[in-house]
Amino acid sequence: MKEINNIDDLEVMMAEYWQDILSQPLAEEIQSILASGDRKLYALWLTQVAHLTRHTSAHQALVGTRIDEISFHYAKYCFNHAEEEVGHEMMAVNDLQKIGSQAKTVAELPAPLAATEKLNAFLYYLATKAHPASRLGFSYWAEKCYTFVHTLASTTKESLGLTDGQMTFFVSHAEIDEAHAEDVEKIIKIVCKTPKDWEAVAKGMINTLDLATQIFVEIHQVGTKLEEYPEYFDFISSLEKEKV
Repeated sequence: MKEINNIDDLEVMMAEYWQDILSQPLAEEIQSILASGDRKLYALWLTQVAHLTRHTSAHQALVGTRIDEISFHYAKYCFNHAEEEVGHEMMAVNDLQKIGSQAKTVAELPAPLAATEKLNAFLYYLATKAHPASRLGFSYWAEKCYTFVHTLASTTKESLGLTDGQMTFFVSHAEIDEAHAEDVEKIIKIVCKTPKDWEAVAKGMINTLDLATQIFVEIHQVGTKLEEYPEYFDFISSLEKEKV
């Protein structure tokens, strides 16, 4: 891994990593499926997003409890940001309702896929056991990802005939995260005082991006072999009935 010494280095690393992810054959295939008007992958993705964001505020707050390892400034950031993230999973739940889901809560959705569980578990590990700055790597790319996935979002919106109001997680959440992106940059600059700190943030970013990529791999697998996943088969079938 390249040596990271400042926020500009981190930005370049993230951009290069996203470029690699989006140039893979899987990304091109997902783009093609979304362009066809097939809502399966979008529904599968929103379901995983709901399960992920349900936990975001919790593991963010847990970093703030490491009072012997972090500064007051970092602790305040953790708790303030955790509070702001509470309930954001409902944007994904609401967007699913706009394409036919009857689920009113995350608990009523199909269980998270294994890759989603792995990312959630790893984020709790970063929050409680790893270097205290590690989870900032996840925050950094998560708050800045919309620039890189804009094409996928636009393709989905056009092919499914959705409005901005029906894609609140992409649209409204992206607007919220513009401010959050500035906040996370500021706190990274404050927290990272040594090469070890910067390395922790970079590793946190790359490792969580890798795990997030695996979610897309599994979503694609489920979407192409839906009959092998009964809970998701029933869920997607219910959306198709609503479409009709």
